Amino acid sequence: MISRTSIDQVFVRLQEDIENCSCADCNCPSPVFASVSHGTFICSMCAALHNNLGNLSEIRSLLSNDWTLAELKRMVSGGNSALKEFVIHYEINDLPIHDKYKTRALALYRRMLTEIALGKSFDEELLSVEEGKISIDVDEENNWFKGIYSRTKTIGGQALQHLDQFSEKTGLKSATEKIIKEMKIEEIKGKTSAVFENIAGKVKINFGKVSDKTIKLKEDTFALLKDIEESIESGIAKARNKITN
Repeated sequence: MISRTSIDQVFVRLQEDIENCSCADCNCPSPVFASVSHGTFICSMCAALHNNLGNLSEIRSLLSNDWTLAELKRMVSGGNSALKEFVIHYEINDLPIHDKYKTRALALYRRMLTEIALGKSFDEELLSVEEGKISIDVDEENNWFKGIYSRTKTIGGQALQHLDQFSEKTGLKSATEKIIKEMKIEEIKGKTSAVFENIAGKVKINFGKVSDKTIKLKEDTFALLKDIEESIESGIAKARNKITN
């Protein structure tokens, strides 16, 4: 499991970017929730409106203790600055939440963020401004998002929770090995450094400039996530050795 201290370290670092210190939707200061779907920090009132969007926006309290590495990477890959660049480009910044997040532009953003946070390239053609303003078929979006987003939650915390259970028993080396394989630690570590590079490139080229300070902040935060991953990997190795011996 990721410790509360580690989770706090990630959020404190991300909130060095002043844009992350206010709600991405209404600019209310000191947001206490996040839209994991968009990698943004939002206030409690806007979080309630996001809840009405269903699967389009998964909400998580910043005080929750069950954040996964995949979700934290999504927050680092996104951020309020990136989303604001996006919605300003598509001229949907002033739309109500109910309408803004149901546009093709933000459906594209969610797809992009999901793939980039998974360490994959995103080659989908970008939309024109007029195309981006069009409302999506919510049922179609929900079905797609439920499938793709569930993949981001299989890495990290959930697998570790199962590992804790198996580690209490002996003679379950094969089961533990299976969980370790599911974690894909080396694969995650190999992709981490490229995640923000990809999305930052998309945002800089197509939706305005991301400041050098923001890029450095995200790079430093990914380094922190790498340290957390290595701590988890070390814990898995110790559990495995305990079971083996």
